[in-house]
Amino acid sequence: MSWFGKRPPPEPQDTSGVLPGHVIKACVVPPDLDPSLLRMEGGVFVASLGHGSDEPLEEMEGMLRQLELQWAAPSRPVLFSREVGPLSKLFAPARPAIKSFPRFLLWVFNKTGVDGWLGDPARLQALLRRIYRLEHSAQPVTQCVYFEHDSGPGAAVMARLLAGLGLLVQVPEPAPEDHLMLEVHRPDGVVLGVLVGRPFPLEGAVDTFPAAVNEAKAQAEARGDTPRLQHLEQQERAYLDRVLQPIQSKLHRTLPQRAPRLCRLLRAAVDKGGPIARRELEQELLGRNEKLLILMNPDGRSTIMAQSQVPTLGAYPDMRSLRMTVKDLGLAEGSYLAAGIAIRDIFGWGAKQGLAVALNIYLTPQMPVYVVWSPAEAQLMAQGQHATPAAPLQPRPPGPAPSDAFLAATKAVPGDRLTPEQIHSLLVDTDGFIEQGLYEKAFQYLRLIFFLHPENLDAHERAWRILVAAGNTQEAFAQLLNILRLCTRLSEVQRAQPYLTALLEQQPHHPDVPRFLGVFRPAGRS
Repeated sequence: MSWFGKRPPPEPQDTSGVLPGHVIKACVVPPDLDPSLLRMEGGVFVASLGHGSDEPLEEMEGMLRQLELQWAAPSRPVLFSREVGPLSKLFAPARPAIKSFPRFLLWVFNKTGVDGWLGDPARLQALLRRIYRLEHSAQPVTQCVYFEHDSGPGAAVMARLLAGLGLLVQVPEPAPEDHLMLEVHRPDGVVLGVLVGRPFPLEGAVDTFPAAVNEAKAQAEARGDTPRLQHLEQQERAYLDRVLQPIQSKLHRTLPQRAPRLCRLLRAAVDKGGPIARRELEQELLGRNEKLLILMNPDGRSTIMAQSQVPTLGAYPDMRSLRMTVKDLGLAEGSYLAAGIAIRDIFGWGAKQGLAVALNIYLTPQMPVYVVWSPAEAQLMAQGQHATPAAPLQPRPPGPAPSDAFLAATKAVPGDRLTPEQIHSLLVDTDGFIEQGLYEKAFQYLRLIFFLHPENLDAHERAWRILVAAGNTQEAFAQLLNILRLCTRLSEVQRAQPYLTALLEQQPHHPDVPRFLGVFRPAGRS
């Protein structure tokens, strides 16, 4: 690829013979089912969108917000080696050929995720748009994509689309682990990255249409030409429909591994217990295309009933919940089958058999609870009707008008500075939005501060509070680390103490803990 001059050289995995003072660190394919964002010490971000989801775009947007917060803080450029040959050529005092990148993002896709993106052309269109914008932003992000082994027949189609956007597309090195990259840490403080693996076999020409249409959309957006933009959106959607149609029958429709949106609504129905939360859950169920799961006996003819005082048909939102139930019941491998059934069919089955239908959710790994519908309620759900009567909704009062500070910030350009009074006004407005639960509005104000004052600690602290309040655990933890890094640069020892305490409570063995303790060692801790 052009950003390396040619393409990254294949890198041998033999890291023996490392000279004293040097450290080799490897980045492997993230093992988690959930989306994850890892920052390598050399500055490379590794983003995995997880093993499928019922809200993939929302999770991707959350990850991009997390990256936005991380990139708001100044950092050193990412250095990659352009040398061909053994790692020893990168050891000090050698001066190897390198390539410098202000920002570098490495995406990882797996089979379940690929099938999910390709199963919905509109979803794929949104993914391509966001990746294009990163590549062509005011501060461009260099991106590379890895497809895990055995990512299915759709991976080649997706790889050709992403390569057409200018991304390098790779397959991990399989042995000894699924390696994505190595970092060479030299005693002189230089960290050099090396991508490993091999080019993805594209099996056809690179598809440049998405790049061309996204460039045209960017031009239409710049002109404010909404009709032209809508026409291009429709044209791209139609094109993706044609590209994806031949492989739809080949996509392996796996049972849902993760259903975060449905689980969140189930949790809300349990926690709140009122008709509004329950009706929102039913609205989601009646509108879903994804199947629910049930546990069946090995003969595939009868179900394993949920544990209850009355005959109950148990159903599960995803494989994660089902596996936890299997563990609780002590079911041996081979003593059950997991089956996916359309939502209305499950309710209809329960109603026909005179069974209640119970949808499982785990509040903690040791605490399963169920949202239960009686046979009569299940019959209504099977017919596409809500079982819970609608509750009157109270209108939300209109939000405050934009402040003068907000209007001033929206007109700013890079290099401008806000006055302390304007920053204070924006933060006061942000606090008001947080109190009202208007987190997106609060983030809108914080982004204006980050744009002009990327190291404003007050703004970063509020971003962390929002993420914690919204239950975005992964984003909140990443922002926690970001605050501690800012406190390090700003010598804010006392201010860092509560965040250091939170880090020690959440992940006491995190690799950054020793460094932070060396700077912020709390009183009384040895």
